[in-house]
Amino acid sequence: MTVSVRDDGTLQLQGSCEIEDAETLLQIMSVDAKVTVDWRLCKYAHTAVIQVLMALQPTLIGPPASDFLTAYLGDFLPGPPRDPGT
Repeated sequence: MTVSVRDDGTLQLQGSCEIEDAETLLQIMSVDAKVTVDWRLCKYAHTAVIQVLMALQPTLIGPPASDFLTAYLGDFLPGPPRDPGT
């Protein structure tokens, strides 16, 4: 499973998060909007998964395992401020 809840309540995204994972992510996050999402092991995220993250703006632990996700989505997703020089 690419979306799971850790013992501490943090959502873990790992591997390739496909379109089906967006619904799972949305259902879990609708119960607790303040949830933290750890996507350091995420290598791919379908646009539906990204849309859920953008809409609900959870606290993210990252960067993701994908250079593409980091480079192209880092400015659009919530998280700590990025250094403009990076």
